[in-house]
Amino acid sequence: MRTKYFLFAALFISGQIMATSAVAQWQKDSLLGSDNLRSLFFISDRIGFVISCDLTQSSWSNNQLLKTTDGGATWNAPGMFSELCAPSVFFASNDIGYFAPSGSSNSVARNIQKTTDGGTTWDAAGPAILSGSEFVETQALYFINDAVGFAVNSESPANTIRKTIDGGKSWSLLYSFPANIYVSSIIFTSSETGYAVGYDRTMTPGNHLMMKTTDGGNTWTTINSQYALLSVVFPSPEKGYAVGFNGTIVYSNDAGESWNIPASTDENQQTLRSVFCTDDNTCFAVGDNGTIMRTTDGGATWRKQISGTTRHLTSVACPDNHTCFAVGDSSTILKTTTGGETGVLPDEQAARRISIYPSNSAFTIRLASVLHNASMSVWNLFGQRVRRIDNQTGNDITMDSEDMPSGLYFLSIQQNNDIVYTGTFMIAE
Repeated sequence: MRTKYFLFAALFISGQIMATSAVAQWQKDSLLGSDNLRSLFFISDRIGFVISCDLTQSSWSNNQLLKTTDGGATWNAPGMFSELCAPSVFFASNDIGYFAPSGSSNSVARNIQKTTDGGTTWDAAGPAILSGSEFVETQALYFINDAVGFAVNSESPANTIRKTIDGGKSWSLLYSFPANIYVSSIIFTSSETGYAVGYDRTMTPGNHLMMKTTDGGNTWTTINSQYALLSVVFPSPEKGYAVGFNGTIVYSNDAGESWNIPASTDENQQTLRSVFCTDDNTCFAVGDNGTIMRTTDGGATWRKQISGTTRHLTSVACPDNHTCFAVGDSSTILKTTTGGETGVLPDEQAARRISIYPSNSAFTIRLASVLHNASMSVWNLFGQRVRRIDNQTGNDITMDSEDMPSGLYFLSIQQNNDIVYTGTFMIAE
């Protein structure tokens, strides 16, 4: 019988073994409950906002704007509510911000709200964009400065782009869309140049939306209709990115005149719902089933990152070049302080977090935390899953290794749809 040696995430240094443990690229920052989160916006590395939506709609006051003042460690409601799930929050400066509620007859839910004290208090910026009892959804907001901004409404009879030049006190109609078009995102790179993207609700190829204005929104020109898009961003006037359904990613190097498809996206087919860039070349895109993608070469290639969750992610924002947040279903809030790059715990921390106890035909993994109905999967270097063990409760997981050949293996442990641990180990003879 052969003798096996298990090296758990081990590094050989001058004949010694130093134990290490892989750290997930994104860590859970906070769990607020079961609501869905969307429209993440940070005005500093400490102060940020996110919209929380009660999917059961048990009370319109459960759909609210949340604020953090400690970099995401805690989130509190400053008293802004929406009759239905609100789509958008946007800050034009550290003090002045706008919140786009959603609803029908309730006046609070229909008026775009404004703060002039950094989100502490909110009041109606002006009359409702649409009067009467019709359903109103301001899908996206974008402000060039404290006074000049744009609102996208994506439900008939207000399927429009509107503009304010007085800080939301009044709104003028710029453009009306057919009922089959859903406008999902808008951005301006100057007071004159802006972009709007969306999709055809029937998903008819060649009938989607990508428009551009060069006169402050007075006129709009279709520049592409091939891509069903949900989010657009321009980190600089020339460089733009847009993401959408079925893993769609496109980027532009010429102010939106032409759009390119990346050479590689790790074969991602998951819908991407939000994109954010820290500079012209580095961007994050998040979407369904916990998908997080990152580019560092201006959009040419994108690589998946380990999110640690399978829940849908709806919004991503980065207060600085290394710190980013992503939010999504079931009150999921993720945070990275390394730009999403994999970290490594030093040996002392690793020893406290996980241990491995091998024998000739099996090995036992012992974690510091107690698992409940967890599952463990092991893959080889060819991406083939060679082991899966379900319904694990307690600190220990024991797995048969009798027919596993020598080599490097990848390990993940999942609990409640979240990946709670990832690592590597080597079997050597």
